[in-house]
Amino acid sequence: MTLPVPGLAFLAHVVVELDAPLDLGVTDAGHRRIVPIVGGTVTGERFSGVVVPGGADWQVIQADGATTIDTRYLLRADDGALVYLRTAGVRAGPPDVLAALARGEEPDPSSYYFRVTATFETSAPQHAWLTRVLTVAVARRRASAVVYDAYTVT
Repeated sequence: MTLPVPGLAFLAHVVVELDAPLDLGVTDAGHRRIVPIVGGTVTGERFSGVVVPGGADWQVIQADGATTIDTRYLLRADDGALVYLRTAGVRAGPPDVLAALARGEEPDPSSYYFRVTATFETSAPQHAWLTRVLTVAVARRRASAVVYDAYTVT
């Protein structure tokens, strides 16, 4: 019996607006930064809404400049339902590109690797399907936002 080959189905375009990072300094885990999440939008055929202010990205920047992503934030669907979202991933690339990102520049997203997985939690029955799919995303960093396209693994 042959197993099905997984594919990707577009879920949503997400814009996460960010405030200035808070620099915790070098800890046992690495260089820790907390980046407050202050808003944003989610636009998709099956799910759309806004990013509720108050979440954050609990980043760790490694010695080579790669960043481990660990976000937690809340979405409010267009129907008013709340959906908790957590992403985990990595942003890595050549030192000059990572330095440009650190300066707030916006290099071509194909010049660095920025990928995350996303998990969802909700009590809203109409959005429970989000808790039963694997989700991956391709992202880019802007000066004051992260933009990503999320896909479910089919």
